[in-house]
Amino acid sequence: MTDTTSNIAAFVTGADFASLPGELVEEAKYLVLDHTGCAVAGASVAKGAIAVELARQLGGEPQATILGQSGKVSTANAAFANGELMNALDWDAIPHTLPCVIAPCLALAEARKASGSELILAIQIGYEIASRLAEVLPGDLEDQPHGYGSCALGAVAGAGRILGLTQEQMENALGIAGFAAPVPAMTRFEGGASPIPMTKYISIGWVAQTAVTSALLAELGYTGDRAIFDGPQGFWRLFGGTPEKWDAERLIARLGEEWRAGKPWYKPYPCEVLIGVAINRLRDIMRENDLAPGDIEAITFRSIPVLATPCHTTTSLTTHVDAQFSVPYALAVAAHGIEPRPAWQDERTMRDPDIGRFMEKISVGIQTQSELAKQATSVGHIPLHLEVAAKGKRYSIERVESFLNRDQLAEKFEKNASTRLPAANVDAARRLILDLDSLEDVSRMVESLAPDDNR
Repeated sequence: MTDTTSNIAAFVTGADFASLPGELVEEAKYLVLDHTGCAVAGASVAKGAIAVELARQLGGEPQATILGQSGKVSTANAAFANGELMNALDWDAIPHTLPCVIAPCLALAEARKASGSELILAIQIGYEIASRLAEVLPGDLEDQPHGYGSCALGAVAGAGRILGLTQEQMENALGIAGFAAPVPAMTRFEGGASPIPMTKYISIGWVAQTAVTSALLAELGYTGDRAIFDGPQGFWRLFGGTPEKWDAERLIARLGEEWRAGKPWYKPYPCEVLIGVAINRLRDIMRENDLAPGDIEAITFRSIPVLATPCHTTTSLTTHVDAQFSVPYALAVAAHGIEPRPAWQDERTMRDPDIGRFMEKISVGIQTQSELAKQATSVGHIPLHLEVAAKGKRYSIERVESFLNRDQLAEKFEKNASTRLPAANVDAARRLILDLDSLEDVSRMVESLAPDDNR
């Protein structure tokens, strides 16, 4: 039997920054840039604001910064708040694995005054483990339980690396996190209930806090299941997996030699990622045909079945979380030329009568097999069809989708960070993050992402 857990722990504790591919070093800088910007802006909505308030109430030793906020709290509480903040607007990158990993690594790196290169390595280690787990655990949207709860194992790998755990401690940390990881509840979310709870598909904050707590416990000598990935009752079984899906050999194959985590999709809009693809197409159609909102008679949106569930078709929004997943709302906001900012999800925009009337023009359905077959032959296939009826004509467009490039990410960061921080802080933070691998102590960078009285 493969000793999977010890192989993973050996990789985590033995990985070397010098062997990390240069492209992954650069990517990590932009991951930090994008997610810290999203976190600063995330306090603009209730999900983020509540997380900040709870972290302050829980307090603890002033070890780590709540991004965009004054004062410090314990590492576990900062990781919780920052994880929730990064995901509060649903503007964080895809996959949502990333904030699960970044939030705990960042909190511990600040508290332990780790170097920028140590933070980069920890983030990429955590992302790699979480991504490999996703390949060998249930993931079918239709009939299998799945979710981001398994990211706790990748997150604790990154957190443990920041702490410099030994291999034995890392095995314990993985075991602790495996028993504390959230259940695979994403099936509940994909069921499409409306209104959507603030937990959404996962509470990123819970995952981040689990990672920090598990790593700190292991450092102190607390023991966990050191064979959490092994045997017929391993984590895969706890997580609802099947022997047919689970492949321990694939999980650890060429670990440390081959980095399999995919390139992130950086989202241009604070909404579900495929809705963002539809927004791009709608904006192209309106621009190329000189259409105003009043010219549009109807919009037909068809995509995968999960995007036709009640939470994605609703025009009755209860909270800002509903706004993140409602196809009619996002398309209405985009059609009215509202720039992507936290204001997309504020009460004034959600209750705007013009937005409400426009939503009624939008129908949402499931793509036909012929549409899917036609699109499958195109480069950059995205399972989505959008048609606009306006001025007595029908317009549609097919395009190869591209997400934000690095120049656009810098603009997004500045826009988001400026919601709470002065221009000098925003500029300093951007420069420090993009020079992350040269920093001897990341705490200076993290503190620039808070008001000046945080120093």
